[in-house]
Amino acid sequence: MRSGNALRATPLLVLVNLLLALLPGAILLQPVDAQGTVRYAAPAAAGAGDCSSWANTCTLQSALAAASEGQIWVQAGLYRPAAAGDREASFALKNNVALFGGFVGTETALGQRNPAANLTVLSGDIDTNDTTDANGVVNSPFAVQGENSLRVVTAGGVGASAVLDGFVITAGASTGLRNTGAGPTLRNLVVAGNAGIGVRNESGSSPAVSASTIRNNAGGVANNGGSNASFTDVTISGNSTSRGGGMANDASSPTLTRVTFSGNFSIDFGAAIFNVNGSAPTLREIIFENNNGRANYGAAISNIGSTFTLTNAVFRNNSAFYDAAIYSSNGTGPLRLTNVLFTGNRGSQGGTVAGFASEVTLTNVTIVGNNVSGAGGMISGALDATIANSIVWGNTLGSGTLISNARSISNSIVQGSGGSGAGWNAVFGTDGGGNKDADPLFVDADGADNTAGTTDDNPRLRPDAPALNAGGNGAVPAGVTTDLDGAARISGGIVDMGAYEAQFPGAFAKNLPATGAVGQPTSPTLSWSASAAASGYAYCLDATDNNQCDGDAWQAAAGLSATVSGLQAGQTYFWQVRAQNDFGVTLADGGAWRSFRTAGPTLASSNGAEGGPGSAFGFSASGFAPGARVTIGVTPPAGAQAELAQAGTPYVAGTVTADADGTVAFAVLLDRAARPGVYTVFASAGEAIVSTQVTVSAGAAVLAPPAGAVVVRGQPALFLPLLRR
Repeated sequence: MRSGNALRATPLLVLVNLLLALLPGAILLQPVDAQGTVRYAAPAAAGAGDCSSWANTCTLQSALAAASEGQIWVQAGLYRPAAAGDREASFALKNNVALFGGFVGTETALGQRNPAANLTVLSGDIDTNDTTDANGVVNSPFAVQGENSLRVVTAGGVGASAVLDGFVITAGASTGLRNTGAGPTLRNLVVAGNAGIGVRNESGSSPAVSASTIRNNAGGVANNGGSNASFTDVTISGNSTSRGGGMANDASSPTLTRVTFSGNFSIDFGAAIFNVNGSAPTLREIIFENNNGRANYGAAISNIGSTFTLTNAVFRNNSAFYDAAIYSSNGTGPLRLTNVLFTGNRGSQGGTVAGFASEVTLTNVTIVGNNVSGAGGMISGALDATIANSIVWGNTLGSGTLISNARSISNSIVQGSGGSGAGWNAVFGTDGGGNKDADPLFVDADGADNTAGTTDDNPRLRPDAPALNAGGNGAVPAGVTTDLDGAARISGGIVDMGAYEAQFPGAFAKNLPATGAVGQPTSPTLSWSASAAASGYAYCLDATDNNQCDGDAWQAAAGLSATVSGLQAGQTYFWQVRAQNDFGVTLADGGAWRSFRTAGPTLASSNGAEGGPGSAFGFSASGFAPGARVTIGVTPPAGAQAELAQAGTPYVAGTVTADADGTVAFAVLLDRAARPGVYTVFASAGEAIVSTQVTVSAGAAVLAPPAGAVVVRGQPALFLPLLRR
């Protein structure tokens, strides 16, 4: 999508960049349709200094002053907005101008740059006395000294066509990057070591921040005055302030997707996030870990007179004096938590979800391995809580009740609740039905190190867990289709309890042979599509049409196909495939069986197809089951004499036994009473049947039986058969 002459990344480009970002020293791809004048900037001007090439670079201030459109390519190095004394100076973003950092100074294409390797640093250290690393980056707000720029980068009133991509912003005295009534595009940034807020959005700003890190500032992000920014694939870590160490939202409702809050600190409210004055952020795929509040209410989130929606989140190893994860009071709307894990969080008082005068709805939430050393509970009784499809198990309290006075608890496992019915512990709140008080059987909730809240934990469900298929589908919020792992939220027909859904094999289909296929080989290959979450497959081949595997004769398959052998020719078979894993099996095609028919056996003359009366016509037949009893018959021509048989009525000839290869060799003796004409000879065993024709001619030579052939006599049906072997 184009805004002026600066271009936004396409969804495909974003996806490729996310994959590339996992590689060390990755070079991120850029929009291929970027247009406009390119200006070249370096820490010091070179050549003609007219910004026209790498040989004629200008300063960044000169490039910004000259540009009204296009791009500015900025060579790696250290840039300050002004000389000492000019604290109001900043690098100001402009509409239709895109700034790209990360260049060595020889590149001819935007995609050749590498911002991670070639640090392009925008610094507020105008008096050059801060404590920095070798690249000029300040890594602690306490290392900012003297008279620094108040704001290193500013964006006032600009839109998405103002782009800042591939820079480090550091050493701002008040703010690293300030947006005022602006919505610029901000990508591949590191905002670090600012003595004030790292990124400040005010007066209705709505920047799009992506693929960036905001760390070690005196406050990570501040959204004020209706600033509804978006943050995607962002890490906010090591920031500290009195309230909202990672992010403070004041009358603002940002959207956060795939954001990690790690190691942030606050003295008062919300070490990671603080919401106040009607803020209503939307958070999806969020990690809160190792955030800490000293005398804090809510080590991860503190919510005052606000609300939020949180889907697919992990709260791990956060700590505070009050309320180890979430605190909420005077909420303006119900808090909604779906697919959330709380583990290893610690507090002296309160709990994991605590507060008062707020509504909270917890759906498919797992609370395990948390600790409150003093008074409190995992879910505060002062909250108006509705709990469904959740697990609260294996937590430690100094004193208090695990859950108290919830509005409703349904389809959940709650330790000590007594389960639904007569044994229900009324202190917990209203029994909504379907509750259990039984070990949920996690795979390993505290991992090999026996410490909850560390990366080796596995609070997913075992195959024999009582929480499997025990939730209520109706409680799952509209639009929630995945669990905390990003897998299908409902697998197996009924939603599981807890943040993780046990993944039964997904639906899949059989491929070949097609339904009703005929003429298939007696050693066919069966094939099928892949089933999500399957650990293996098994197939069943059956000759009985009853939609079941008789004798449970399932055969393991190595992959998505299997070649079977030894089938009978001319036989109909029925087959099915099942995908399987530790949790169960799923039949292909929704359980419908498929059929196919093998090609019939072959029958060929071995001594000629025409002979006189009394000839012994020889044949070789193959394709029968080894050891099968094969019936040989003859049908006379139309108009045959009455004493032989009616037209179309077969002679009764005899039977022979197929050898180990499924073949038979025989000769049919048509006696001298046989009327000249065309006779049909057939061989059959069960469904497998094959036929051919021979001619009896009055003047033809009489055929002798081939050596070794079993001779059967074609007799009229009027008489009893005389069989010769």
